[in-house]
Amino acid sequence: MRSVWTRRVCLAVLAAGASAWASAPSVSTPEAPRGPEEYFVPELALPSGQVPLEEALPKLGQGAQKAWEDFFARNGKDFTVFIDAQTGTAANIVGAVPLIPGRGTGNTVTLMELGDKLGSKVDVVDEDVVANLVRRFVESNHVAIGVDMRQLGAPRVHPISDDLWQLSFPQIHRGIPVRHGRLAATVGHGNLVLLGTESWSNVDVSPMPLVDSERAMEAGIERLGLATSPSELWLEPILEWAPVAAANAGFGKGQQHRLVWAYGLTLPGMHARWKVTVDASSGVVLAIEDDNHHVDQSVTGGIYPVTNSGECSDISACGTMQPDTPMPWADVGNGVYADSAGMFPWESGPTVTTLSGRYFRIQSSCGAIRVNGTGRIALGGANNQHDCIVPAGLSAGNTAAARTAFYQLNRFAQVGRGWLPNNAWLNQTITANVDIVSTCNAFWNGTTLNFYRSGGGCRNTGEAADVLGHEWGHGLDDNDTTGTLSNSPETYGDIAAAFRLSISCIGMGVGPDPVTTCNNPNYTTRQLNFERDSRGLPSTPQRVCANCNSGVGPCARNIHCASLIMGQTAYDLVYRDLTAPPFNYDLFTALLIGNKLFYQGSGNVGAWHSCNCSAGTADGCGATHGYMQWLAADDDNGNLNDGTPHMTALYNAFNRHNIACHLIPPGNSGCATGPTTRPSALAAASSDTITLSWAAVPNATEYWVMKSDGFNACRLGMARVATVTTPGFVDTEVLNGRNTCYTVVAASSGACFTPTSYCTCATATW
Repeated sequence: MRSVWTRRVCLAVLAAGASAWASAPSVSTPEAPRGPEEYFVPELALPSGQVPLEEALPKLGQGAQKAWEDFFARNGKDFTVFIDAQTGTAANIVGAVPLIPGRGTGNTVTLMELGDKLGSKVDVVDEDVVANLVRRFVESNHVAIGVDMRQLGAPRVHPISDDLWQLSFPQIHRGIPVRHGRLAATVGHGNLVLLGTESWSNVDVSPMPLVDSERAMEAGIERLGLATSPSELWLEPILEWAPVAAANAGFGKGQQHRLVWAYGLTLPGMHARWKVTVDASSGVVLAIEDDNHHVDQSVTGGIYPVTNSGECSDISACGTMQPDTPMPWADVGNGVYADSAGMFPWESGPTVTTLSGRYFRIQSSCGAIRVNGTGRIALGGANNQHDCIVPAGLSAGNTAAARTAFYQLNRFAQVGRGWLPNNAWLNQTITANVDIVSTCNAFWNGTTLNFYRSGGGCRNTGEAADVLGHEWGHGLDDNDTTGTLSNSPETYGDIAAAFRLSISCIGMGVGPDPVTTCNNPNYTTRQLNFERDSRGLPSTPQRVCANCNSGVGPCARNIHCASLIMGQTAYDLVYRDLTAPPFNYDLFTALLIGNKLFYQGSGNVGAWHSCNCSAGTADGCGATHGYMQWLAADDDNGNLNDGTPHMTALYNAFNRHNIACHLIPPGNSGCATGPTTRPSALAAASSDTITLSWAAVPNATEYWVMKSDGFNACRLGMARVATVTTPGFVDTEVLNGRNTCYTVVAASSGACFTPTSYCTCATATW
């Protein structure tokens, strides 16, 4: 079950003497009132936990027992089922139900059979077909699952790859959305492999508010201490059903609902976007939350590679400016965009960039961005230039943060698109605001990325790659299959930054000395390598319960502190468990697997795990938990119960942090007929081109070309830039003089692939 959590997502790397969090009171000014503090009633923090069906049935009563007997009679008995202890609904049904044509266990489904079942001819399996089939399965088994079909909304359907589909059905009652309530389904290799509820208990409350929206706004304004109504609302008042914990309730009856008004406002002189929740029956304010998602903070130009410290004594925290870095997919005038290497065709005449590119649009508070050229556009930049200092003679907005943000955000998104080519958000143009006149933070507000300039003991957050990647991760989290942020919402951003930059300290780019920031008690950062953490112990729900402040994140604790559990789990998977026996992968391969599982396995995650501090329990057995979703992304045959190719590594990593699912025995299986021989690739450069060559690999039907460029390129999480069916690849999107590196993977499916080739690099010549 998902805990209700605050919509403010903040890394908050703040200097001593500054406010401890972005929600702390601000200094009063004539333009802005004293900053409000976040607030929520305790019953909005929901405990979570799942129990095996066999243990739950005696507590659910005879009706439930009969419903599950009918389920197994209808579908067979080869299922592992977990029941949500708070709601009594099916938190996870793990099985192998043939749904659409595929190579999964027992799958013989044909398009003709689908047409007969759906009552119309099916020529291709698309989102509507998959959604219809999953809905039919739920309808046939809704009594056992525990969902009222009248409350099952229209789903979000994402084809993650040829073999993996993710669906999320929101809960809606009488036209009013239910916060966090949903039913999730995952289809792998044609089989329905995971199906379960999250924060779902059927709503049986009257939809008629006793307090109107105007009175609800008055209550919020009074609670905020405002003298007048806000001049700007970013969210007009809407009705929602808010799940609340029921006191002293029995098994499966621990969640109820309240009809609430929710609205959002901004205050003059403040970046926060306050969201207010008011009980629609009593008019009592239940919560005030900052909805921003914070962190403490060719066309070529100089960018900072990892941090902006100006020196590079530690390669993992290097902060010297890298000149002549390509500006990927930048605008160059007349509606033309550069390619991924910042290259574009040109014959004659003037060119211009405003860094309003195909995927990212940069806006600087220092001024407008407009750099001209005749053919080549050089944005320049020198080491130790920060904030509003720009190269001589160039536009005021051509700052180090503008260039660094443009390059780094594009590279993060390129990695994401390689694994999630169908994700609509990754193919849109996103605005990033840099050099904002404030300090020690950054945030994603639901539509834009925002980064502050230096001051208050902090560096410019738009010049720090880890902060840029963290905030970008919030945006992807907000626009995946679920369509809302996962819990803890800090997790997505932390893993995205760590896996692309090959770092363990998230937030180090903001402190004065990146090498020591993670061990500096004056800064709030997250160390994903638990051996480098001050405690030297893996973060677990039990330790979070004992050591973290209260909040609305996992375990009803602060979202930043609680996020370490999954962040360290992901880091362990790559740097400990995949590189250990029986796999013994090199780092190139481990990082590729980690990125694949993160991007393809996180879109349907709600809560990363369950946690109940009072009972001292936690697990990852829910259908929407990270462990089960990453297993589904790893699976090769549409049946999680018989193991997956890397299951023991996943189990060991998640179990080390007490968020695995012990009731499904871990075992490595599958891909028996897939390729096993590591390709041996060689990169050869010529003018504007790099040619990759390798020999055919037995049993391979396709090859993945992975790519990175620039500083420390072999260590970076690479982007999958091409999939080819025969050996060899010619890359024409390269920048002459730029170090460009590759690995190649031989595969027979999205789940069955070899270790990567060793990293090979080349530099195209003029």
